Formats: sequence, C-alpha cells, structure tokens
Amino acid sequence: MRVFVLLVCLCHSIQAVADAVSPAPQMAQECVGRSRFVVPASLEWQMSGLRLGEPFARFMPGGDTWQADYGAPEFSGESHLVTIDVSPLTTRELYDRLKDRLVLSRANAQGEFIMAEQTRIGNLMTPYLKAQKPSEYYALNERYKALARTFERIDKIPGERASLEAMIADFAGKGWPVDTLQAQLERLNREDAGYPVSDRFKWQVMPDFALEDGYAVYNEHGLTVVLWRQSRVYKLNFGYIERGVSNEQVLQRLDPHVRRVLAALRPRAAFEVPRQPGICLPFGFLADDGTAPYVVRAAWFGRHQEAVRYDLQVASQSLREQFEARRAADLSLDRADFPVLEQLPERQFRLGQMTILQTTTLTKWYLEHETDRRETFQLRAAHLGATPVPSMILQVDQLHSRDGLSLKLLETETVEILGQVQALPNAPQVAQKRKRT
Repeated sequence: MRVFVLLVCLCHSIQAVADAVSPAPQMAQECVGRSRFVVPASLEWQMSGLRLGEPFARFMPGGDTWQADYGAPEFSGESHLVTIDVSPLTTRELYDRLKDRLVLSRANAQGEFIMAEQTRIGNLMTPYLKAQKPSEYYALNERYKALARTFERIDKIPGERASLEAMIADFAGKGWPVDTLQAQLERLNREDAGYPVSDRFKWQVMPDFALEDGYAVYNEHGLTVVLWRQSRVYKLNFGYIERGVSNEQVLQRLDPHVRRVLAALRPRAAFEVPRQPGICLPFGFLADDGTAPYVVRAAWFGRHQEAVRYDLQVASQSLREQFEARRAADLSLDRADFPVLEQLPERQFRLGQMTILQTTTLTKWYLEHETDRRETFQLRAAHLGATPVPSMILQVDQLHSRDGLSLKLLETETVEILGQVQALPNAPQVAQKRKRT
C-alpha cells in the first residue's frame, strides 16, 4: 500500500489559471468553503460518521471528517461559533436513535443516579467493613439491592405511561369514562417524579427554535441543534468554554446567532454551485455576507480507484500551523514501525500566482512477511507568498492498495485540481485578516 499525501496552502488569487483551464470530459464543478473547483463527475463525498456517534459510528477509510467550523466565536476560549456535521443518506429511524443519544431522558437520568449511587455504595462495602462492622456492611448491601429493584421499576414506567395514555385516548374517542385511568396516570407521574435524577438532567434545557423536523438541546456539550433534511442529519454544535457565565446567559447570547445560522443553512445538491455569497459544505450551503470566518473540510474518493482519497481543507485564516505540525509528525515516526524513512529534497515551484514549497517523505515497512512490503509517499506543499487568506490544504491518500498509482500521476492530477480553484460567484476576491482580540 502506498499513501501519497499532498498538502497545499494557497489563496484565491489563481482565477487567471482557472479561467484558462476547461473541465475535462466527465468532470464537474463543485464548491467547498467560498471556492469552486473541478472534480470527477462520479465524486462521492465521504460524510461524517464517527463524529456523529451512535448510530452512525463506523470505520471511515482515511479517518472521519468534520464538515465546517463557522463564524466568529461568541465566547472566549472558542475558535469559532458553530461546528456543522452532515450524515450520509440515512433513515428516520437512525435520526430518532441519535436523539435518544443526545437528549437525556428522565428515565435515563434516574438510571444514571442509581448507577452512581450503587458505585458509591460498592466502594464502601470493603472486606474490612464486613469483618469489623458487619451490621453496616449488610445495611449497605440491602441498600444496594433496593437500588437494583428501583432501577427495574423506573425502566417500566415509560411503557406503562404510554399504555395509559393510549387507553385514555381510546376511551375518550368512544365516549367512555376516563376518570379511573386519569387517576392511575396521575399516580404514575407522581411516583416517577419521586425518583431522583442525575445532575446532568437538572440543568439540561430544550430550547424552542420552532424547528420543523428538528430539535435543540443544551447540556454539558454546549448547545446542539439537529435537523432532519432530505434523508440526512445536519448536526450543529454551538460550544462554549468561558467560565462565570450562567446557563441562562449562554442561551441568551447564543439565541440570535443560532436563529441566523438556522435561517441561512439549507441542503445543497451535489455539484450545485450557488450564485449568492456563502459557505459550501458537502450537501449544505450557509448563505452570508461573505465576511464570516470559516474552516471547511471535505473528503472524496478519486476517479482512478476507491483506494485514492482526497481531503480538502479550506479556511479564511492561514493553515500554516497545521501544515508545519503535519510535517513535524513525519519526522517523529517510530523507526520500529517504519524501518526505512527517507526525506527527499525539497522542491519549490510556481502555480499561477503562488509559490509552492514541496517536501517529500518516503517510508517503507513490512507486514507478516518481509516480501509483503508497503510504501508510503508523503508530499506536502505550502504557499509561501504574502497573499492574504483564505488558504487550502489538499491531502491525497492511497489506501489499502499494494501496487498503487504512480507518484507522478497523482501529483499531476492534484495540481490539475488546484489549478482550477476559483472564488465562488459574489465571494470576496481578497479576504481581510481578522484582528486578534
């Protein structure tokens, strides 16, 4: 297997090159961030999986991808306003299962409290306590067993409530008396309210943004909004780290930003390049005035074979730190895993109005037998000019292939893609650097 990695930091000032190159047959235009570029018409985006968690968690070749970090942060300690993830095509059932994971129900919160209490009691039930103070030990043991019975009871309450509510509706529809059933439901609700809940549930809030096919939940992970659109899940997380801010203040400060983002975000078909200013992400578009900061990442598989994976990161700020960090990681590879590690000479060249510095690392390693050899090519290139942001990193991985494609072929194809990048219609041609606060 060969893995070929090309990282390129560049700006939007290459429109002259883009205009001179026409799309090849079976190619199409796509957009990422505030840029459009030419890709194979057979392109299939690799969508978020592990990042969405259950029920979408699965192996993602080349690693999972987040789609977008967007907007100026509202709270100190954050680098952006919201992170957006989009799922693969899925079912309504999986969308509902995701809600069960993100939103803590009362029954689950009661279960959390019981399990925490059982853990606390279990830690007290030591052999020393049993030998020296058997009465205390067995009292704790009885308390532990009672908690187990309570756990079994609260697990049944939601089903009993649903059954009673269905019976009340049925009786009322037939004109039958429902007083007895209503009394049973009230007793059940009082019983349910008497069981303690975990601290997480006490401050969980479900804000109302009047969402159709969607919901919002505020908890220890920040404010999360989940939308069901065109058989995909769109998950938006508005995080915060700032200390000394109450939950009410957080929600009050986030409210106008959330409503603005929700009003601007819509699904986007593959190969649709919007004419208005905004941010493109796979199967999504967020309309704005063209000035908000952003980082968008998108991945797709190449036209040669499924083993070739492209990973494009586009940002309104410099990506030099990410570039240097990845290059430094090459130098720290474990020689036990990579017995051959060779740094090839740096290469500098021009691409349109950009100056590119390219570095190459070649690694080799063996699997079960010395004849089963794998090679990894890692090429990184950085734009060294003084052109303002935005910038890009394009990474190409060749996965799960012993023979692989030639280094030259992948390099040529990558440069072709970069050479056709241009700004979206109505997007600012030169982005101003944001002042640090």
